[in-house]
Amino acid sequence: MDFFEPGDLLFIVVFVIIALFEYECWPMNILKDWIQRRLHSFRRNIIVLEIIQSAYEDYTPPKKSSCRGCGTEEPADENFQACSGCEAMIYCSRLCQKSDWKQHKAICLSLQRNDKRRLLMKKIQRKAEKFYALYSPLVNKLVIAMYLLYSRQLDPNNLHLPPEKYVLEITLSDLPDRNNAKTPRLYIKNLSVKEEKEQSDRQSGSSTRKGIVKYRVIYSASGSGYIMRCGFTYDTEVVQMHRNSSDADLGEEVNGFLETINGIANGERPDLYEVIKECMKK
Repeated sequence: MDFFEPGDLLFIVVFVIIALFEYECWPMNILKDWIQRRLHSFRRNIIVLEIIQSAYEDYTPPKKSSCRGCGTEEPADENFQACSGCEAMIYCSRLCQKSDWKQHKAICLSLQRNDKRRLLMKKIQRKAEKFYALYSPLVNKLVIAMYLLYSRQLDPNNLHLPPEKYVLEITLSDLPDRNNAKTPRLYIKNLSVKEEKEQSDRQSGSSTRKGIVKYRVIYSASGSGYIMRCGFTYDTEVVQMHRNSSDADLGEEVNGFLETINGIANGERPDLYEVIKECMKK
């Protein structure tokens, strides 16, 4: 007969751990710090997952590009190959491109006779729009948090969204060539709020529950750049919800969204990437 039952051993282990936590010594301090970090990471992952599911719940992605040959829609996590001649048509496979060449040839040659710079711009535009289609629900939340933070810094006593005469610019950049980076291999390199010469169209939260917020997405490559002017409506109650938030709270929210988007793009959070893909299929 065993001296201890399995349940008794578990109780003793738990009791010893709790007792040791009452003592201040460096091994226990290390253990406490490790447990606290793990709990914080666990809670944060749950919150991020809930935010993503909520953000993509009513999201309708823009119409996807399709293979010119067979009509197959381009998946969010894959780039179909564009025609190397005109960069205007995309194909899911070499076979589709070859079978469509007779119909596409005249258009392709005509486009190639035009400015090569325009073809490069088309490629840059497609890449930026693919990033926006994939991440815009999270980017919109990042924009709101960033505008609120900037508004608080401009006038601590008058929080509003967005700040008058200012526009947020989100600069995208290419990711290093790595296997785990996610299509379209772009990340948010910089956030900056610029003053506009003309006053933005802002709706006061006191007169309506809906407001309009605008921002710009900028992506440059190979000496050419593309600016995407974006906007969305928001519930003005979000301002009231953050009325008592400190600068530190708003800054942490901005950094949290930025780290989440770039972490997914870098391939560091494949679990969240799969959640987004599943949400977009619904």
